[in-house]
Amino acid sequence: MKHKRKNSKGSFFRIFSLLTVILLVLSAIYFYISIKNVKDINFEDLNNRYTISAPLEEIPKPLQDSFIAIEDHRFYQHNGIDPIAIMGSAVDNIRAKSIVRGGSTITQQLIKNLYLTPEKTLKRKVQEAYLAIKLEKKLEKDEILEIYLNTINLGNNTYGVAAASKRYFNLDVKQLNLPMSALMAAITKSPSYYSPVKLIYYKDTEDTGIDEVTIDGKKYKVFINEKSLDREKTVLFRLNQLGYIDIKEYKDALEYPIEDVIDVNFSE
Repeated sequence: MKHKRKNSKGSFFRIFSLLTVILLVLSAIYFYISIKNVKDINFEDLNNRYTISAPLEEIPKPLQDSFIAIEDHRFYQHNGIDPIAIMGSAVDNIRAKSIVRGGSTITQQLIKNLYLTPEKTLKRKVQEAYLAIKLEKKLEKDEILEIYLNTINLGNNTYGVAAASKRYFNLDVKQLNLPMSALMAAITKSPSYYSPVKLIYYKDTEDTGIDEVTIDGKKYKVFINEKSLDREKTVLFRLNQLGYIDIKEYKDALEYPIEDVIDVNFSE
C-alpha cells in the first residue's frame, strides 16, 4: 500500500514537472513570436517623438514624487518592469474578476505612449515589457522620468505637466505646490474620468459652473470633477504611506482648498 502511494506521488510530480516544462517552453515560444517583428528603438529618432517643455530640474519635487508614488513607487529600483507589481495586479484582478489594477511601470507607460498602440492584448504587453527593458539600458532613470512627465496624457487634449499646469491652474509648472501636484498625478489612471474639470455644453445645463470657455467656436460651462478630488486624496495618502511627506504635510494638504485654485485656461 505504501509502495503504491509512493508511486502515485512520484507520478504526480513527474506529470507536474512535465506540464511546467511545457508551459515554460510555450511561454518562451510566445515571447519570441511577440517580439520577433517588434521594431527596435531608434534612439536617433527618439528626440523627434516628444518635446521637453519642462526640464526635470524645473519640475517641483512634490510633482515628481506624486507621479512616482501613485504610478510606480519602485521606479528607481526596477529595470523597466516590476514583477512585484505584476503579481499584485494579477491577484487583485482575479479577485475582482475584472481589470481593476495595472502593473505597468513608468517606463512601460512611456514605451506605450511613444511606440505602441493602446490595444490591451498579451502580445502588446510582452512587446511593451521587452522595449521597456531595452530603454532602461540606454537612458538614465531621470531621463526617462523627464520624458514621461513631458508626454503623459493629462486629459482635455493636454499632454505633459507644463501644459497641464497652464490648463488647470493657469500657472507655470514651477509654481505648483503639493496639493496641486497630487491633483495632477491623480489624472493619470484615466485622463477622461479623473480630469480636474468637466466641460458641459452650455445649453445642456442650467447650472452655473466655475467658469465658461469657448473651444472651436462652442461654449462650455466648466465644473469641478469631484472624482478627481477624491483621487487626489489617494495620491496624498500614498505620498505619506511611502514616506515622501510627513503626517503634518499630509493633513495640511488634505485641508488645502484645492477647488478654489483651479483656474482653467483653454486659450493655449
